[in-house]
Parts: sequence; structure tokens; C-alpha cells
Amino acid sequence: MAVTDAMAATLFIAALKTVHFHPAVTLAHLFSLTTSWFQCLFIIIVQLIATTTANLTITPMRTDGLPPYVTVNSDINMEWTKAIYKLMFSQFFGTVLVVVAHLMSYSTSRKSTVRIGRLTENPCPLFMAIALSSFLSLLQSTSHWNSLQATSVSMLRSFSRRATEPFHDQYIFWLGPFIGSLLACFLFRLLSPPNDVRQANNAIYCDDVSDSI
Repeated sequence: MAVTDAMAATLFIAALKTVHFHPAVTLAHLFSLTTSWFQCLFIIIVQLIATTTANLTITPMRTDGLPPYVTVNSDINMEWTKAIYKLMFSQFFGTVLVVVAHLMSYSTSRKSTVRIGRLTENPCPLFMAIALSSFLSLLQSTSHWNSLQATSVSMLRSFSRRATEPFHDQYIFWLGPFIGSLLACFLFRLLSPPNDVRQANNAIYCDDVSDSI
């Protein structure tokens, strides 16, 4: 399932060049200045609409008329809190891999005041990162690497009287990805500064060299 998920995501990314499947990826593009903030806001809204539409599509196929509830995998001998921590760490680590692969494979495409990240490198690192991230998440829960799936399912089930699951515990699916996204963005900017910063540093270095000569 993780490989299928990665193949589908990589296919869309390679075909459309500007696709973001996870809000954590969009957040990283926002803070790394590869995509304009209003573009990021629009992308997140589209992600939520697309995920909700997909869950509504499979609803008529189920006998209870509800999308399947996302659960955290834990055995009898494991405390629920420990299982949550394992899920958060798995999603944190997987998100770091996916976000770093995204940022390294994308470059900024600018038109007037609009900036958007565009795929310019080989998508194979993205495939491996998404497959590993989805595999780690599926080991700890029934949700793959995209946290919108769990939130969209819970939101749809909250409108039904037959569903009794709480909606407020969705933070467990978002805390790890968001922290991982910010850390990956920081590491990427630390190791790969923006082009204007590098150009300014090169200009200063050239001036210093010319003065010394």
C-alpha cells in the first residue's frame, strides 16, 4: 500500500510539476519562500476539498454509509500513550524526509509577484521518501502519510449520529508532521540558502578580493 501510494503521488507530481499533497509540504514551501503565501493558502483549501470529495466518493460503497475511522495500532501489552508517541515520531521522521526531498527537487518559478515551487529534478527521491513515510505511518495507524485523510474522515463522521468518535484528538496526526516540516525547512535553508543571499555573498567576496589585489 505504501508503494502504491508513493507511485500515485509521484506520478501526479511528475506530470503536473507543482502538486503538493500534504499541508506540511505546503507549509515548508511557504517558509522556504519558494511559493507565495496566497498560493499556499489556496493549495491547502484545494487539498481539503479534494480529500473530502474522495472520502465522500467511497461512502456509498460501505454498508454503514460512513468512511472508515482512522485508528492507532496498539497491542494489548502496549499503553495507548506509547502508541501515540510512536505514531508522532514516525510521522515526524517521515515528514522530514518528504519535505527535504520536495525542497531539494523543486525550484522557484516567478512571474511578477507570484512565486510557486516547480519540480525541476528527478522525482525518484520523492518516491522513496513518500513510500518510506507512508510505510512508517501505516505501521502505527490505519492512515497513510497524509494527515488530511484522518481529519477529513473524522470531520465527515462527526456529522453522523451513528459515529461516536471524538474530533478533538486530531492533533495526534498533525503534531509530528508540522514539527517535522518546520525542522526540514530550517535544515534546507541552513544548507541551501536562497539565491539572492548567495549572490550577495558572492558579490561581497568579489569586492573583498578586488580590494585586496
